[in-house]
Amino acid sequence: MFRAILRPPGEGEEVLAGRGIHPARYDVVVLIRTATVDAALALREGAAYKELAEMLGAAARRTHEIVAANAARLGDVDHSQEHAFLFNYFYADDRETLLKVWEYTAGWFQVKTSLPNSALMQPLEGEPADYGIINHASWPSLRTFLPSLIFRPTFRSFVLANFKANGIAAQPIIYRGCDPPGTLRSPVSAWPTRRAR
Repeated sequence: MFRAILRPPGEGEEVLAGRGIHPARYDVVVLIRTATVDAALALREGAAYKELAEMLGAAARRTHEIVAANAARLGDVDHSQEHAFLFNYFYADDRETLLKVWEYTAGWFQVKTSLPNSALMQPLEGEPADYGIINHASWPSLRTFLPSLIFRPTFRSFVLANFKANGIAAQPIIYRGCDPPGTLRSPVSAWPTRRAR
């Protein structure tokens, strides 16, 4: 479970508006990883998942639920560490172009922000298509990557410019890991959180 702390610069709000797609503004993310896609589909039909979805739906203004497969990977995201976690919600009319541009720009993040990992989730056919892919990654701290997004001119002239030229909406949100309701965490390891704006 993750709670939002920051929305870095993105691209393509006009693309979303033109397609009638709600921008990603998710304060909380629950990520459930399974060994196979079939296991994920079966889990979604289970009572525990339905109870969780109902609880979140009752408390949220809007929710987004999908089953996705791993479309690409730069390394496993380690959830055992108290890192800054990225969920970047991408949309484009052409999903094939979206994947190619993601691959083309991923190298910038590896070189300029020392990105150690990334798992690209692609919704299964028949799932909601608000986002063609969702990139999940992590860095040890905000200092590892945030200055590059603010101060490196190539972030805008290369990364965001490629998104814009290809009609891609990229909506990154940074999260901290948090414990599900009803669990206890040591105050020493607790992360301060605030609502994303």
